[in-house]
Amino acid sequence: MYLCSQMAIERLIISLCLTLCLSLPSLAAAIADSLGNGCPVVEMPVQRLPDLNIARAGHATVAAGGEIVVFGGHTHGFVPTPTAERYSNGVWHVMPMVYTHDQALMVPLHTGRILLAGGHEQSLGIGQTFTLELYDPATHTFEGFGCLDTKRAFADGTALGGGKVVISGNWYERDATEMFNGERQCVALAATAQQRSQPCVLQTAPDDAVIFGAVDTRGDPLDSVIVDRLQGGSLRPPLLQTWRPRHVHTQRRSSNSFIGNEASGVYDYLITVENAQGEMALMRVTGGTDGEPSFALLRLSAPIPRVFRGDSITYPSEVIADRSTQRAYLVGIDATRRFYIVEVGYAPALDGRTAPMTLHVSRPVPEAGYSQPTLTPSGDIIIAG
Repeated sequence: MYLCSQMAIERLIISLCLTLCLSLPSLAAAIADSLGNGCPVVEMPVQRLPDLNIARAGHATVAAGGEIVVFGGHTHGFVPTPTAERYSNGVWHVMPMVYTHDQALMVPLHTGRILLAGGHEQSLGIGQTFTLELYDPATHTFEGFGCLDTKRAFADGTALGGGKVVISGNWYERDATEMFNGERQCVALAATAQQRSQPCVLQTAPDDAVIFGAVDTRGDPLDSVIVDRLQGGSLRPPLLQTWRPRHVHTQRRSSNSFIGNEASGVYDYLITVENAQGEMALMRVTGGTDGEPSFALLRLSAPIPRVFRGDSITYPSEVIADRSTQRAYLVGIDATRRFYIVEVGYAPALDGRTAPMTLHVSRPVPEAGYSQPTLTPSGDIIIAG
C-alpha cells in the first residue's frame, strides 16, 4: 500500500505501501519548460506503509471513523474475499464481512456508516449480486439485512437526506435507478435513458440527483451523453456533446468529487472530461436553485499533462476533492510506475478566474500497483492494494 501526503504545496508525498522518501532536487528545473509556467513541477517522495494482510483488487477504500478501511474485492485467482481491513496505529486489522463485495457499490452515509451493495457473484468477475450491508466504524461491525432491487456490479450512488441513497449503473445486466430507503429496503424508481456502467450519480438538491456516464453496461462507448434526473426529465447539455465524462478504470466514487457545502444547500462537483482530440479538462457540475443543473468547464492555468519525459500518463481514477483546502487532486501513473498528482486550487475558478495547477512527480516505483486513491483524515492520499 502507498500513500501521498498532502503537506505543503511544494511537497506532496505519495504513500503507496514502502517507507520511501524520494528526493528529486533537480526535477522541477528539468521539465518546467516542457509544461510551461502555468503548471510548475515539484518532487513527490513516496512512502511505503505496511502491506495489507490479504492481497486484493476491485475493493473499495474509504476514510471512516478516523481510519482507512478497505472492503472486499478479489484476491489471488480473481476470487472474491468476504473480508475488510482497517488501518489503525500502523497495523492492518482483518474484519469479516457478511457478504463478498467485488467491484461493488460503496457510499458513505450522513450517519457515518458505510453502505456496501452488489458486486460480482462468482470468481473471475462473473455475474452480479443483490447483497447489501452496512459497516459501522464506531464498532467495526457489519450488518447484512437486505438486498438491492436489481442485482448489480459497477454501480454508483449518492446519499440524500434521511439516509436515502440513489443507486444506478450495472455490468452485463439491466440498468435502472433505485433508492435505498435508509432503513432496510431498496425500491425501484425508474428506467434510465441509457444503459450505463459506472455512471456519475451526483446529488444536486436535497431531493434530486443527476445520473450520466460514458459507457454502456458492456463497456462500449455511448453514442451520446444523456443526463437523467431524479426529479424531472432527462437533459442533453451542449457541453457534453463535445466533452464526454471519462470512463475511469477504478470503481467510481462520485462523493470523492464533491466540492460544495450541503449544509448551505450548495451542490457542486468536479468531474474529469475528455474530447475527441484526447484532451482532458475538469467539468463543474452545479445543482441549480430552480432544479436545473449546470455544466461548465473549469478554467485551468494549463492543460492537464498527458506526457512526462516521453512517457504517457494515464489517470485511472476520478478527481479527489479536499474541501478543507479547496484543492482537487488527479492521480496518474505511467508505464515506468512513476506516480503523478495534478493539484488544482479550484477556488478562484468558482468565480470565473483561473485555477492554478501544480504537477507532483515521483520516481518510478516498480513494485507499486494502482487502486482507487483515497484522502486520509490527515490529508494524505493513500493507494492500498
